[in-house]
Amino acid sequence: MNQAQAQAQAQAQVSVLNGWTRSEDGWLAGVCEGLAQQFEINPNVLRLLWIASLLVFGFGFLLYFIFAFCLPVEGKEEEAYKPKVLGVCMRLSEKLDIDIGLVRVLTVMVALGSFGVTVVFYLLLHFLLNKKNNQNLEH
Repeated sequence: MNQAQAQAQAQAQVSVLNGWTRSEDGWLAGVCEGLAQQFEINPNVLRLLWIASLLVFGFGFLLYFIFAFCLPVEGKEEEAYKPKVLGVCMRLSEKLDIDIGLVRVLTVMVALGSFGVTVVFYLLLHFLLNKKNNQNLEH
């Protein structure tokens, strides 16, 4: 791979990375601030919605924890593309051209909702997804 191709690949990966992130200067874990930047809205609107979900529905704490755990911190997006658990979310993100943070959030939410079926599917994807594409990113 020549220098121009490597730069094009790195720039394509950075464009995917500039998505769902947590802000470094947010109140708690930076989730509302980072998502507000992504959707170009006032972070206080998201904070109010989060508080309402805590008071009315009760699932706001779990949802916030999932986002805080799964979304990369703004400015450290490259670290998000390091494999966490077998590297399945990373490979899915690259293969489907979807933001890595979003893939991880959806994976955790589906895993919690499926009572373990997702874990079996996750393990199957680990063996089915092509690892050759990821070896280029490591070097």
